[in-house]
Amino acid sequence: MAAEEVLQGADHYKSEIERLTRELSETTHEKIQAAEYGLVVLEEKLTLKQQYDELEAEYDGLKQELEQLKEGGESLPLRGGRSSHAIASRFPPTSGN
Repeated sequence: MAAEEVLQGADHYKSEIERLTRELSETTHEKIQAAEYGLVVLEEKLTLKQQYDELEAEYDGLKQELEQLKEGGESLPLRGGRSSHAIASRFPPTSGN
């Protein structure tokens, strides 16, 4: 009977090792998936940060251009290579204002 108990104990430990090995494999797979997802999120964050920085720079440039135009810089170059003076000459002020 002692030999039978030893075999049962060995079978129990063998099945426990198999179960733990499966759990370890699943957990490792889940960690790898989480890491891959994290990398995708970080790449997306970097892309969005770059877009934000570009838009902020464009906004600041437009804001500065607007402030210069408000200060009376009639011949300041605008986008497209035209000056505000050249554009204003195409659209003379209307009388009655």
